[in-house]
Amino acid sequence: MTKTNSLGVKVTEITFLDGSTAPIQTPISLYEWKRAKKDGLLTQNAFSRMMKNGASNVEINERDLENAPFVAYRAAGGKLSREDFEKNVAFDMEVAAKIYAQLVQGGAAPKKV
Repeated sequence: MTKTNSLGVKVTEITFLDGSTAPIQTPISLYEWKRAKKDGLLTQNAFSRMMKNGASNVEINERDLENAPFVAYRAAGGKLSREDFEKNVAFDMEVAAKIYAQLVQGGAAPKKV
């Protein structure tokens, strides 16, 4: 993790169980957002639910939270399948929540892949 923003420390990489790391991309492009919804990684109403509840009262779907690290990893060009990623990533609920927040709150423009 590096860089401080309004969320605190911005997560820029994820850590695997073997100690290696991989970059993640947040925010993601509209294409990646729609792709994640189409692939069932984010619920269809994730964004509208956030807007309806307001930023201070965000209701997060557990599946969205679990999948946020993979969505950001894939957007950065990660090559592992979802299954291989899940088998090898060190899951941390706090990091997953920060990544999810970075996905939905935006920020700097995503890099072109």
